[in-house]
Amino acid sequence: MKILSCLFLTAVFFSAAASAQVSCGSVLSSNAALTADLNCSSGFTALEITADDVTLDLNGFTLSGSILQGISVSGNRVTIQGPGSISGFDLGIQSLGTTRLQVNDVDFVAVAQPLILTGTRNALIRRNRFVDAIIGVEIRAFPDPAGSLAASGNRVLGNRFNRVDVGVNVCGYTATDQRIERNRFRNVSGFAVQLETGARDNSVISNRFFSITGTGVRLSNASNNLVQDNDFDSGRLALTLLDNNGNVSPLCVPPPVIGVVTGNRIENNNINGFDGGVTAGLGVLADPRVIANRIGGNVISNTATGLFLQTDAWVNDATGNTFSGVADPVIDQGNGNSF
Repeated sequence: MKILSCLFLTAVFFSAAASAQVSCGSVLSSNAALTADLNCSSGFTALEITADDVTLDLNGFTLSGSILQGISVSGNRVTIQGPGSISGFDLGIQSLGTTRLQVNDVDFVAVAQPLILTGTRNALIRRNRFVDAIIGVEIRAFPDPAGSLAASGNRVLGNRFNRVDVGVNVCGYTATDQRIERNRFRNVSGFAVQLETGARDNSVISNRFFSITGTGVRLSNASNNLVQDNDFDSGRLALTLLDNNGNVSPLCVPPPVIGVVTGNRIENNNINGFDGGVTAGLGVLADPRVIANRIGGNVISNTATGLFLQTDAWVNDATGNTFSGVADPVIDQGNGNSF
């Protein structure tokens, strides 16, 4: 009996330690958990995590506020764990130059930019919900002089996005090897997924897109990316490849050659009920801009235009696609394309 009492007291002690309440403005260097809803209305950042190997458990509660950002992360191997919510901030979680951040099972509600990963590597963003946001997940390769703020190896898996302008944005020439997989995007007014400003060697696989009033997947000044096995169901434009008139974001590392979109693979996607299936080029110039991409094995149905290869789309391989109930399966205004 005495041994059982000691074990019980030990368990209570460790449970209390793990559930120590944090307050607005806390700088966390060890594991912590919310024990009640926390609303922050002064300062710039609600919570900072500065040490390595720290877990913050939202523990079913809500971190909210009217200030700039909810959580700033500068430590490595940090985990922010739900269930729980983050709401009301301009920026939800911001990570700068870290590795192996995990954000799991968190609801981001009415946060302008829920998650910004700048120069972040090997992060895992999993099973979160993003509602009423401008940009859900932003992954940036930052143009620092030392070149240390590349963004690589990040995973965005099994999340849900609803009523967002942009779901996932990947930006910069040293933004490589992101995997965006098994997410659901609904009611997107801008771009559900955008790879821009030289983003390369990234994968967009097995996602589902519903009610897209903007564009499902947009490749802008982006090369050698894979868009495969996605389902697009109803909307304006399913997929676009374009050079954006040579415009790139000043927030990210630009590509060495601006205005070329090449080597992308758009394969085995199902597209149903869109105004446009796959659009290559802007049609502003007759010079080659969207060059030697592979657009094949896609099933396009009940769509006004299947493939639109504009004047700046050159030598793209668009063979092997299937069309059903499509008014104009292929419009080719470019040069040397095959279909």
